[in-house]
Amino acid sequence: MRRMKDTTVLPVLTGHGLPADADVAYRALALFGPCDLAELVRRVGLSRPRLRAALSALADVGIAMQIAEPATGRRRAHATARWAVMPPELVVDKLREQYGRRHARASVTDLMNAARSCPGVRVVPQATATERRSYLLDQARHEHLVMYTDLAFDTEVARGAVPSARRRHERGVRLRTLALADSRSPRLPAPDLALLDGEHRRAGDLPFHVAIIDRSVAFLPLDDDDAAAGCLEVTHPRLVNGLCALYERQWATATRPLIPTARQHALLGLLAKGHTDVSAAQRLGVSARTIAHEVRALMDHYRVTSRFQLGLVLAITWDDLDIPPQGDQTLHG
Repeated sequence: MRRMKDTTVLPVLTGHGLPADADVAYRALALFGPCDLAELVRRVGLSRPRLRAALSALADVGIAMQIAEPATGRRRAHATARWAVMPPELVVDKLREQYGRRHARASVTDLMNAARSCPGVRVVPQATATERRSYLLDQARHEHLVMYTDLAFDTEVARGAVPSARRRHERGVRLRTLALADSRSPRLPAPDLALLDGEHRRAGDLPFHVAIIDRSVAFLPLDDDDAAAGCLEVTHPRLVNGLCALYERQWATATRPLIPTARQHALLGLLAKGHTDVSAAQRLGVSARTIAHEVRALMDHYRVTSRFQLGLVLAITWDDLDIPPQGDQTLHG
């Protein structure tokens, strides 16, 4: 990666709640490009433990990640993972999303605590919540709406939910799901994932987790970060209608995720291994111009200005590019 221009304005991360060491590490990586831990120690003068903690803080908010560069020649035996960061123009939006989520969740928690005493609202202990939701989903006849605030999903739990999702699909129950733009899907075969996603859209921010069944009952976790806290079951018609209206507003502004085609998946895997447009085109049996057009379309979609930035965004969004291709759709399909 080329050194960043001296005129580039870097955000002050301490103003967004990150520690000073994280700010120092971010600035070094943004200015000088990817570094391994030893190189970063030399550049900023912090100890290894402090830098590890700083990099962990950056990774936790999604603005830093480890990348494995191709090992060639003399470097093959000594290649080490390097750290890289998102470009400055994307970082502030990322941190605002994180703050917005924390603030919204705190407000929703207060609201739900106040709603406990309302008619048509009851607390369901975690010990019986799963069984209660499963029973009502088995009775569903029309629609199932879900808004997820998780950034990652347990693959085994998701796999266990596939049979019941298939039964609802066969009964004609319409499923719509909303998820955060930077969340990672469980590693499942495409047909199974389609059953769990239904009509699927993603948004930069979502206020809270909620599941609504047949527009008559809704479930909200008491604490998004603590499943053992149980959930609220809401059956009061006005409250359920309000939650449905909120869901529809979020749905209207969310977007369909860009699903990589088989060729895009193969292309990005080749580029990640160090192939040029020409060598990637030869491997895929297309022209170098076609490769350039596909990469440019992806850059435009993710609003980045370099291939390095695209690699960082896609490694986060597509889980290090290790995802199953979803069919040969068009680039803008």
